[in-house]
Amino acid sequence: MDNNINKVAVLGLGYVGTVTAACLAEKGLQVVGVDPNATKVGFIQEGVSPIVEPELEDLLEAAHHKDLLSAVGSYKEALKQGEPQVTIVCVGTPSKADGSIDLTWIDLVAAEISSALDSAAFDKHLLVFRSTMLPGSTKKIVERHFHELVAGGKLEVWFVPEFLREGSAVSDFQVPSLCAIGTSDGKSVFTSSALALFGADLSDVVSWETAETLKYACNSFHAIKVAFANEVGRLSKCIGVDSREVMRLLCKDTVLNISSYYMKPGNPFGGSCLPKDVAALKSMANRASVQLPLMKGISDSNRVHQEFLYDLVASLKGKCIGILGLSFKDATDDLRNSPMVLLAETLVGKGYDVKIFDPNLDPARLVGANRETATAKLPHLHRLMHSNIDPLLSQCDTLVIAQKCIALKALQGRVQPGQNIVDVNGWNELEDLDCSYFGLCW
Repeated sequence: MDNNINKVAVLGLGYVGTVTAACLAEKGLQVVGVDPNATKVGFIQEGVSPIVEPELEDLLEAAHHKDLLSAVGSYKEALKQGEPQVTIVCVGTPSKADGSIDLTWIDLVAAEISSALDSAAFDKHLLVFRSTMLPGSTKKIVERHFHELVAGGKLEVWFVPEFLREGSAVSDFQVPSLCAIGTSDGKSVFTSSALALFGADLSDVVSWETAETLKYACNSFHAIKVAFANEVGRLSKCIGVDSREVMRLLCKDTVLNISSYYMKPGNPFGGSCLPKDVAALKSMANRASVQLPLMKGISDSNRVHQEFLYDLVASLKGKCIGILGLSFKDATDDLRNSPMVLLAETLVGKGYDVKIFDPNLDPARLVGANRETATAKLPHLHRLMHSNIDPLLSQCDTLVIAQKCIALKALQGRVQPGQNIVDVNGWNELEDLDCSYFGLCW
């Protein structure tokens, strides 16, 4: 830690705040904790932990002996001890009865901070929210309480989601598995030492909304994993299979199962395996009277995403639609359950003029179930197919790009300013084209 930052205030001395305060004091910073709860303040002042958490008691005791950590009941009291360069907000955001989050404590703390900073003399201050809040919350709080300070260049506001697990929170803070710094524009930063407070670097800087969404995405994913494992467990138990062995082997695959391979927003899933196997598992569970609501919802979610794709295309002007890549994935001619086949079928049925370019696909060479799919869904496929991309570029109002049928940079200068590009898979090269760009999920 360099000399740019030497004092930090931490508001809220619950699980996140106390761990944050103790770990920052361990780094050698002067830390003052703030909490209206006199009992918590008393514990911190004595170097005693107000919560049960491994390693935390030792850190607090060491900080107390080194006189690096104190606690007070209000933010104004904290400023009287010498103004911190950084203020970190870790107050709770509990759920309301309807499931929405309650930002009452956030608003109260924000008002207190704003009032105190208004009357304080300082050149630049960093305010960091770590409390879990829905996307858009930080922006609203800044507009409500800190607009003038931010506009005047005296205050920078970050949202930094915390990923501290109870039971391993200290080690999670010291060696974070993930870090993202949310700023107003996704670019500006305070100092390198401020990034180091959370174990981040410049590549971790994103917008407020991205950082806020990340926290919910992570926790939802963790919840899905637990629910998925339990559904596998219930079904396995019913049919006499050891689910622990199933999941042990599942987790050994770090190429597909425990990886980022399928974690890219874009095309609905398709092909011969995923839709069929999900349906078979649901059918088996129904016969065995085992409820698997998560797995049951997989197909429904995929259907909704398919409809979302059509709605995006249909919302754009023009009735001539070009599709680049018809098969369900790159480097194959497999049309079974292909999202693009379903899209083309829907568009044709709605009276659109559809043109398709897919160099991997020859309608005359389709056989078996693949040919049956084409016959059932797109009986006049040969009329829709084009051997080169030129007709799509010259005639289509909208190009739906699902595969890299040609080098995407080859489209530069060939697409027309009036054309729409629907980017199904989030390829950065497409955003630079001289046309109207629409991402499916971004």
